[in-house]
Amino acid sequence: MSKISLQGRDLLSITDLSRSEIEHIFKIAKDMEIIVNNRTKSQLLADKILAALFFQPSTRTRLSFTSAMQRLGGTVLGFHSATASRAGDPSYAESLEDTALMVSYYADIIVVRHPEASAPYIFAEVADIPVISGGCGSISAFKGGSSGEHPTQCLLDLYTIYKKRGNLDNLTILCNGNMTSRATTTLCYSMSIFNSCRVLLNYPKRLEFPDDFRKRLEELKVNFEIINSLEDNIPKADVIYVTTMKNALGLKVTPDEYVVNRTKLEAKAKDGCLVMHPLPRTDEIAKDVDDTPYGAYFEEAWNGLPIRMALLAMILGRA
Repeated sequence: MSKISLQGRDLLSITDLSRSEIEHIFKIAKDMEIIVNNRTKSQLLADKILAALFFQPSTRTRLSFTSAMQRLGGTVLGFHSATASRAGDPSYAESLEDTALMVSYYADIIVVRHPEASAPYIFAEVADIPVISGGCGSISAFKGGSSGEHPTQCLLDLYTIYKKRGNLDNLTILCNGNMTSRATTTLCYSMSIFNSCRVLLNYPKRLEFPDDFRKRLEELKVNFEIINSLEDNIPKADVIYVTTMKNALGLKVTPDEYVVNRTKLEAKAKDGCLVMHPLPRTDEIAKDVDDTPYGAYFEEAWNGLPIRMALLAMILGRA
């Protein structure tokens, strides 16, 4: 068997990766956990520079990529908002192509977040260094757009499930909330990579089901079903994947029928069911879930660091 290598590769979609590649990323991430747990640093990437280009706000993705590179001894440059770049400055509006070309002179690898789903593909076509999507594409619940993907979020989601269950086959994932979330779409797409998985989609009918999301699910032959009740379907779920929806609906609070809380879980969830969330949450997961065996969202966020360390090391040819 040939050695699995991601050296020099772009990561723009979760479907860029095979099952064996995903499982190898998990193996390297497990090794990286030693560095994270010991709160120490390696010099594995001491001669490398990461360009972190965030045209949209980010907490976990930007900070964990920065921490990942620094934990491996590397250096980080970049910006944290569109207005901090000439590409986002309306007076200049530099093209993404020119931005990608210039940044490729300054760094060894790029992570980009952008509201356009095509942005990482533009970067990858122009830059002669590897490009990782840090979450691209943005869709309004009522105005359309492209739902995009967030492949590294998906990897840390899958890693969390893998660590808890030991495998990623025969999963039922109940997605609850906003189906325009790029974290949700990507996790659903990833179910095409594993065996006998299905996806249950529960969302307010005021929030449109994106056409491109449905089309991609059908192309990938993902087994999905649109459902009408969270509580009725909790007993079927191995994972309840929750996303914020009240902002999209213009509400001050999330309707109770979409809130995940301890009472609902203790009454209906199977043993080992995981409640996950890409974060930040508002009120869609009650705080009384935090200290139950179901709550996995903070561990999920923690797993983003070793996963992104593994990706950087692998793509830069050091693992």
